[in-house]
Amino acid sequence: MNKTIFTPLFLTIFMLSTPASAKFYAYKVVCTTQYAKDYCENYSGKPIKGIVVLRNANGTVASKGNFSDGYRYGKSRFYDERGVLERISHYSRGVKNGKELWYYPNGKLWLTAKYRKGELNGDVKSNNLEGKRNGQLYYYNGKLKRGYCIDSDRKKHNLTTEEIKQQPYNTLAFCEE
Repeated sequence: MNKTIFTPLFLTIFMLSTPASAKFYAYKVVCTTQYAKDYCENYSGKPIKGIVVLRNANGTVASKGNFSDGYRYGKSRFYDERGVLERISHYSRGVKNGKELWYYPNGKLWLTAKYRKGELNGDVKSNNLEGKRNGQLYYYNGKLKRGYCIDSDRKKHNLTTEEIKQQPYNTLAFCEE
């Protein structure tokens, strides 16, 4: 029997686990992330609006999304250095609000999560590479409350109290085989 591993997902760009403040640059635009809020302004210091495309150092699209008064608003798409879609997130005034979808490099759905006012709130469902459900976690106000993982033999394992306690506040986690 193969044991399923419960793994916290620590992300580096535009996620709540980034430092309290970080800067990202795009052509004629400066974007910062402070306390989990994405904000962009032009070099004149005015907040941007409309569709903004941020690029990776190699020139591929890193993200594309709508901005209003300088803040991410609505649906944003995020890509890896090769230009492959990694996730789609929904925002309200620069804060995650609504459904977030993560994808494997092959395009199959990996994770779905729900946010409310920047906090994980609701179910986080994960799938394996074949597209089969391999776990479901439940968050309330950014705190992991309960969940289960499914191993490669398709047996369900509930998370232990200790695993739940170890999960950092508002950090996305998933199950992997």
